Amino acid sequence: MGEIEVTLMNKNTPVMLISGTFEKLSEKTSLPVFVAKKVEVLNQNLLPIYIFREGMYVKQFNEWMSKRLISPKRKDIQIETIEWKDNKAHYFSLSDQYWIRYDETEKWDNLNFFTNNYPLLTGDTLFTKNEAALKSAQMYYDTPDLVTNGLMKKRWKKDKKNFNILIKHSSQQFKQEVLNEILASKLLSKLKIINYVEYYMCIEGYDVCCYCRNFVTADTEFVPAFHIYSAVPYGEKVKGMGEKERTYSHLIEAIDHFKIPGAKDFIDKMLIVDQMMMNDDRHLGNFGFLRNVNTGEFIEPAPLFDFGNSFFSDNTRANKTQHIFKDRIDYLFNNKAMQPLTNQQLIDFKNSISDFSFLTDKEKNNIFDNLARNNEMIKNRLLENEVQHTHNKKNVNLSLEDSF
Repeated sequence: MGEIEVTLMNKNTPVMLISGTFEKLSEKTSLPVFVAKKVEVLNQNLLPIYIFREGMYVKQFNEWMSKRLISPKRKDIQIETIEWKDNKAHYFSLSDQYWIRYDETEKWDNLNFFTNNYPLLTGDTLFTKNEAALKSAQMYYDTPDLVTNGLMKKRWKKDKKNFNILIKHSSQQFKQEVLNEILASKLLSKLKIINYVEYYMCIEGYDVCCYCRNFVTADTEFVPAFHIYSAVPYGEKVKGMGEKERTYSHLIEAIDHFKIPGAKDFIDKMLIVDQMMMNDDRHLGNFGFLRNVNTGEFIEPAPLFDFGNSFFSDNTRANKTQHIFKDRIDYLFNNKAMQPLTNQQLIDFKNSISDFSFLTDKEKNNIFDNLARNNEMIKNRLLENEVQHTHNKKNVNLSLEDSF
């Protein structure tokens, strides 16, 4: 197919005219991605937040589109022989309301995944155990499974009450992420600190998986923190900071720029609960904010999700949370905002692990012991800060006495 003209829509509103072509997402998969060659902005206010800079609209559209799609690094789609059905990929998602319109007869009301059903064949195929069938598979463009990023295998379905649910698998390397998502839900329900996504256990493709309900509605979109971070220029104060120090400070600049209600308090609470749960994988791509697609205004922080890397004790893993939020975490410790779990919360957590019959007693004890040790580390750090504060206060008083 040669170059064609399409319209990027935000629900029922045209936001950009685009001339472009379909190209392969990667060398290892035949999945097509639409690549823009030329664009014309029709409605700047309702564009994706990531597409913000005049003169760079083409580049930013293509980056946004590729990041929005299923990751080419996912091993379950790296097969060139998959045949993609349909002639048109509209790229409807369950995280936002953007889609590609080919002509004016196409309507959001008739095609979107919030109020309409979608084919399950693609998700079924991605979760199949039959590798031979996968190599000769046929899959559909128009399914939310192809517009769901991240490295973990996942798919969408509707439950018995017609709610859209996201089903997640564990990695082959660690095999514990599903359990961690569910345990985090149980712990957060007791803490009552932050609004969060609740995960439940299920069986999908003969494997233990977890699922959660979609928190995005037909009138909202999820905007990752990275998008607002990228859309706002660094302030003068932030320009002089190092890479590690500037992340939190510039994120706050972006939050102020977009006037996102409750965002600063939410981030502090996020860092506190992640510290409690040993979650070392919080980054600007796995938390964010809800935006009204009709007005372009931000509503509130999205419920906290993605706890798959919690409760691990492997010190060789990259701690993304400490890398980008270290200064703010230090601030929370120094100002006694960080807090450990109570003994009762630890007991409740231990009881919640006992519900999982597929774990051995050794595995259950290992998870609990990791959490208990982490809790002691939080207590000790708070105590050390208190001792240091008292010591500094005494030195100040002594200096004052010497001055008389």
